[in-house]
Amino acid sequence: MSSILERLSRVVESHVPLQVLDAASKTIAAEVDADSCSIFLMEPTSPGLHLRSGFGHLALTDALKAAVLTVAGQALVTTRAVFIAGPPHSLLAVPMMLRGRPIGAIVAQAQDHSFSGEHERTLSVIAAHMVGVVESAR
Repeated sequence: MSSILERLSRVVESHVPLQVLDAASKTIAAEVDADSCSIFLMEPTSPGLHLRSGFGHLALTDALKAAVLTVAGQALVTTRAVFIAGPPHSLLAVPMMLRGRPIGAIVAQAQDHSFSGEHERTLSVIAAHMVGVVESAR
């Protein structure tokens, strides 16, 4: 687990703020064996979730993009991980929490496998780590 956090720390150190989330989403996707990884954030000046980074996100169909946004919203409302097992796609969303309040969500998508409890634990640790990254970038 510490190796992914170390890799994410190197990503943060080696990229300018506007590129950090894009580089992080690619690193996260590789870590949880996902085809895509989307990072959604809530913005203080505008309601709802906003896609701020998405490795592999552009390749998703419009219906799958809508499902990704929906599962991100569910993770925020429930403040816990949300699994949607395929076929044809599996989704795993975890909330990003700051002082007990949701600030965003990370969603991983895979086409050929379901996500496990280990994937959920890994993505949850990553989400907790990414809160500091997001707050620093703001």
